[in-house]
Amino acid sequence: MLIILSLALLTAFVFGWNNSSLCTGGLTSSGLLSYKKSVALASLGLALGALIEGGKMKMSLIGFVTESTSTPALLSIFITTLSLMLILTLLPIPASLSHLSVGAYVGANFAIGSLIDTNALGLIILSWLLVPVFSAIITMLLYLLTTRIAQRFSLLTLDAFNRVAVMTVVFYIAYALGANNIGMMNGLYMPFIYDDLVLSELMITIMAISAVMGIVIFGKRITKTVGEDLIVLSPKGVITGMFSSALLMWLFTQFSIPISMTQAIVGGIIGAGLVKRHVIFNRIILYEIIGSWIVVITIGFIMSVLIMRFFG
Repeated sequence: MLIILSLALLTAFVFGWNNSSLCTGGLTSSGLLSYKKSVALASLGLALGALIEGGKMKMSLIGFVTESTSTPALLSIFITTLSLMLILTLLPIPASLSHLSVGAYVGANFAIGSLIDTNALGLIILSWLLVPVFSAIITMLLYLLTTRIAQRFSLLTLDAFNRVAVMTVVFYIAYALGANNIGMMNGLYMPFIYDDLVLSELMITIMAISAVMGIVIFGKRITKTVGEDLIVLSPKGVITGMFSSALLMWLFTQFSIPISMTQAIVGGIIGAGLVKRHVIFNRIILYEIIGSWIVVITIGFIMSVLIMRFFG
């Protein structure tokens, strides 16, 4: 179990490293907030989300997709998730922890012959398909609404509003990410250490800290992929797109459904871009990100199965 817990901490670290692009990229490129301030807000939000609401995700996979799992399967899941997320981070391509983990989880449990609830799995996949669409729609509506409201503001008032709004949004999006994704990771190993209450609480805290360290130490490089390379947006587009993404992830957390913040933010960014007549949009980067969603789920499943058969 010590090996599994160590792998979980490493996964949380790489997760923070990779997802720093989602929490800070658009903000940094829009000039709304300095990189250091955005990292500080994202780190605080990520930690608090994991600590306060992460427990809602404890049955997002174990107890939902399958009734239980084995220690070898859990080892395979974390090895697969950590390896693939590290590779994508080094490329650098924003990776979805939920895609990687669910693909690896299904593969490992398929290999050991566990009964997989296809209805539960289908609900998760359906959520993945709907999230970017909902995010785009909500963003477009919010963009149009804020445009009408902003017409009543002076330039000085509008600038002040943007700065307050962006600080709130970056905290909220990191909070939702910590609650959903880190909570999902905690839920994988938690059934195996429930008897040790001290260790359980300690791991939740250390997992949050590990993810924060990933953002602080290595996050700046991958920030450019989403924040500058994919699309160039106005402050209003960044705020509405990120708020929609955070809102959706937080809502799905209440129902213990793991979703991809990458999908939500890309959907939100596209929604904000569609409202404008002229927008700088990098289709190649978009196709790379969307393609990675499909590929990592498949590879995660296959890799997890192979690891189980190799050690079995």
